[in-house]
Amino acid sequence: MLHEPVMVDQVLSALITEHHGLYVDATVGTGGHSEAILNRIIPHGRLLALDCDLIALTKAREHLEKYSPYTEFIRSNFSELPWRLADRGYSAAGVLLDLGLSSFALEDPARGLSYRFPDAPLDMRFDMSQKETAADLLRRWTKDQMTEVFRSFGEVRSARRIAQVLIERRQDQPIQKVGDLVEGIRVAVGRSPSPKLLSKVFQSIRMALQGDLENLERCLKNLAPHMAPGGRLVVLCYHSLESRCVRQVLREELDSDGKPVWELVLRKAQAPTQEEVVRNPKSRSARLRVYRKVTE
Repeated sequence: MLHEPVMVDQVLSALITEHHGLYVDATVGTGGHSEAILNRIIPHGRLLALDCDLIALTKAREHLEKYSPYTEFIRSNFSELPWRLADRGYSAAGVLLDLGLSSFALEDPARGLSYRFPDAPLDMRFDMSQKETAADLLRRWTKDQMTEVFRSFGEVRSARRIAQVLIERRQDQPIQKVGDLVEGIRVAVGRSPSPKLLSKVFQSIRMALQGDLENLERCLKNLAPHMAPGGRLVVLCYHSLESRCVRQVLREELDSDGKPVWELVLRKAQAPTQEEVVRNPKSRSARLRVYRKVTE
């Protein structure tokens, strides 16, 4: 199943200011947003598509095959985007960062990203060259580390209790499968855990494993020199921590004269329409933030 892209019309309206430039989908996934962008900018524009997930990138290549003269694919984490642009001498007219988890990856039992596949390994990697898995983290984290991850990245109220139970249970049996983690959470809360709680715990482990906030900060702090004047940066956030990181980093970016590098195009983050939420409930938490590079 290919991932259904979120807020496509709003993304296109915010991102594309001219049809002759280079545009970047830095989290291409299976290519939903990229296809919409290409339909707007060809034959004069070009698209650079990045993803660290080789399986997703292969799917995107297949999905976008007819656009191949206008598209360049790179296997890379979005945190490396500034250096990928520099390597090629590119200056981007627009960059899209969709920080959401793709349905394609979520529905793959082998990834261990969803609590719905109890026999799946607790992997949670997107880049399979990354050595450490979620199971490895749960094996080595201390109770304090685990508690902090659950609280900071998942806002889990019962974080310490869940951490305590997982620490106790791993002494007898490693937490290697999705079902092992779900059962530990069940024991900790004393009842069958809600989908909301499970989602929060799984999200927190995934964000810690992937270094999501560190990657986002690294990209944002180094991107401006590789954007064309007036270039647009469009970010789809799904979590308050992501939104806070975007706001803080871009607000603090100043040029050599102490002037802001970025300005807000939208004073307030946009939410998906009610019609889209009904059609695609996974879009509910999406928030669209748009910035423009104002320095030369």
